[in-house]
Amino acid sequence: MNLLIIGAGGHGAVVKEIAELSGRYEKIDFIDDNLKTGAVGPIANLDQYVNEYEECIVSLGNNQLREALLEKVVNLGYKVPVLIHPGSYVSPTASISAGTVIEANAGVNANSRIGRGVLISLGASIDHNAVVEDYAHIDCGAVVNTNATVSKGSHLESCTAARSGVVTSAVGSYAYSDMDDSWVRKYISEFGDEPSFF
Repeated sequence: MNLLIIGAGGHGAVVKEIAELSGRYEKIDFIDDNLKTGAVGPIANLDQYVNEYEECIVSLGNNQLREALLEKVVNLGYKVPVLIHPGSYVSPTASISAGTVIEANAGVNANSRIGRGVLISLGASIDHNAVVEDYAHIDCGAVVNTNATVSKGSHLESCTAARSGVVTSAVGSYAYSDMDDSWVRKYISEFGDEPSFF
């Protein structure tokens, strides 16, 4: 079986490694508008590769663009896999939908539901009975607590948490609105950017 990956950037490299570790594919190639990456062609030519690559996955961090391209891939007739790093934990009672990528050291606990085209990054944790809706991104080290929901297309930033029983719609912002974040506002006013802990 052959796999075509849309997007040859940094996340694309991660997706390719996960696909290689799965042992399912004879050939894995990128399609990207930057042909200097060694891509087989530009994204506009997706329709030309349906007979060569049975499966296709979108490896772009932009949630809205990932949604649009994944829908296009399905309409063109590609099968869309779920890619799970062997160094992650996924409960057998968890539900994982097509187009989702789960990176190394991530955990998806019992009875959780993961939608289409979701990115669960390095070391992220999805606790039991949590819901991550379609095209969301749970960034490195972020936590989706028990019975929490991360809404469609949201981006839960690194090292933040979606609280139990709460629907989180964090798009490019930190999800700690219940904390005293006056120090963050002060930091931004002094330095012009949000603090980084990396």
